[in-house]
Formats: sequence, C-alpha cells, structure tokens
Amino acid sequence: MTHTLGIEFGSTRIKAVLIDEAFRPVASGDYTWKSDLRDGVWTYDLEEAWSGLRTALRALGEVSVDAMGISAMMHGYLAFDKDWNLLTPFRTWQNTMTGEEAAELTELFGFNIPQRWSIAHLWHAIRTGEAHVGKLAHITTLAGYFHYMLTGVNAVGIGEASGMFPIDSETLDYDRGMMEKFDRLIADQPFTLRDLLPQLGFSIRIGYIDVVNQPDTPLCVRYEYGHIDFSIVTDHQFVDFRLHRSFRNKLGITFACRQHRRRQD
Repeated sequence: MTHTLGIEFGSTRIKAVLIDEAFRPVASGDYTWKSDLRDGVWTYDLEEAWSGLRTALRALGEVSVDAMGISAMMHGYLAFDKDWNLLTPFRTWQNTMTGEEAAELTELFGFNIPQRWSIAHLWHAIRTGEAHVGKLAHITTLAGYFHYMLTGVNAVGIGEASGMFPIDSETLDYDRGMMEKFDRLIADQPFTLRDLLPQLGFSIRIGYIDVVNQPDTPLCVRYEYGHIDFSIVTDHQFVDFRLHRSFRNKLGITFACRQHRRRQD
C-alpha cells in the first residue's frame, strides 16, 4: 500500500493528512493558529509554522510515506536575503497597505493587480524605501518557502505563481512584457524581478528527499512538482534532492522509511 502525505498551511489551521492509493484518509493531524497584527502588519510567525507542522505530523503516528505535497494560503510577501534569512515579517493576504502600488501596477501592465499579490507588496517596499530592500535576494509565498526548505529547489507551481505575478498562458511562465516594464520601473535597483521570483515548476521533476531526523532513522519520500502544487507519483526519471539542514533540525519527526530504488532508464 502506498501513502501520500498532504501538508496545508491554512489561515486558521496547519493540517497533515495521509491518504492511501484509493484516496481514503489513513491518518490526520492539525494545529490551530491565527495571524497577529504587528506594527500595522498582519503576519504569521514562521517559528510557529514549524512548531505547528511538528504537532500535526506527530498525530499521524509512525507511518511510511511514498509521496508528499505542500500547499498554503496564497499571495502575500516573504522576503529573504541571499542566505534565506527572513528580512521582514511575513505579510499575508490580509494586508491592505498596497492600494496605491496595486493601482499603479494595474495601469502600468494593463492587467488587474490586487493588493494581496506579491508584486504589489514588492513595489510597496521599494517605492517607500524600506530598509530590507537593500539585502533582498528572494521573494516567495508561504508554500514556496516550505517547498524550498524541503527540497532546496526555489520553485512554486504555476497556480501559486499566478498570485505573485501575472502569468502568460501561452508560455506558462511569468509574463515577459510585464516583467520588462517592472524592471524599467526599478532600474535603480541591483536586481531584476526575475532574480527575485521563484522558478515555475511546470516541468515535472521527481526526486527523493532524505530527511535525516536522526542518524539511523531517515524519512525517505518521493516528491514531485508540476502543473499543480500537490505531488503525484508518475514514471518520470527521479532526480535526487537533499533536504536542507535547517528543516531537518526544526522538524524533529521520525517516520518509518519505505525504501525506493532509483529508476534506470
């Protein structure tokens, strides 16, 4: 029997659900949390996100995992330096401080940009001269952050990306013409928009994640990202990934490890 683990960082609960190959729930766990208003910004604490994830996963008991996927509340703004240190508290979809910037970008692109989109938050930070912009190297969403911490791959699904910046439905990538317009707008900055955004995961890749919680008790799972943000196991060739040490140290959860073999094509 194969098991798929789904992890969701919702606005009121962090959830972990294990299902079998017939999509029947096998086990589940959750953690209740809520946003806080800090210095006029609605935010969630990333340390609480890790703590909540540990709580949700512990409720599953000892399980074997064959595939997993991450989803989370869309939009918002998570800003990191080149070493993935958080530069400013997570700005959620609830915030409404980007009205002027959203309107300006809507006019510039000829495309509606809601206040909650990541690009509106980025332009707000640049336009108002926020101190963290000088160290900015990456922006992403909550799902994108955990994807990176899990795989070391800075990528989001195309659905997630569509809440960050407009998508070209022909190329299945960020809209190049709009990106060029924004780059001209921020020409005095040392980065381009492409430098900051996560790549799109529309090319399906699958890999092993070796979660070494303790030297002799690894979690081995099979993972992919594709047109959708939830993992589906297919027959494509595997690509090896190593889990980031920071995630291994934070999670502290032990699972049974179901052994997989690398495909030889």
